[in-house]
Amino acid sequence: MTAYPTPRNHHYWWLVTGSWRRLHAVPRAVADPDDDAQVDLLCEHPGPTHRATCGLRAPWRMPGYASRTRQPRCGRCCDRIGIPRGDGTPANEKARQERLAEKPREDKETP
Repeated sequence: MTAYPTPRNHHYWWLVTGSWRRLHAVPRAVADPDDDAQVDLLCEHPGPTHRATCGLRAPWRMPGYASRTRQPRCGRCCDRIGIPRGDGTPANEKARQERLAEKPREDKETP
């Protein structure tokens, strides 16, 4: 469950602005995921300013767990990357789908 620029997140950071309304795809250049000091900056408010895939230029912050799993993704960011719109980071959405596929179905039978 991550906002980091992993393959499952299409190599983008998924970050929020100060309003916390949407997750935006921000290029990896905003912070090196292997540099703890740069990642720590994303946890501060305001974080580093950069342009998201949708064109929005803002100071970015690392979303919390609930935001990474439930916040809607920016539709324009999704369209420009070529992924479906949805809620949560793409990595979290895939993890949710996998958990649901593995979960045994409970067929309720009535006597």
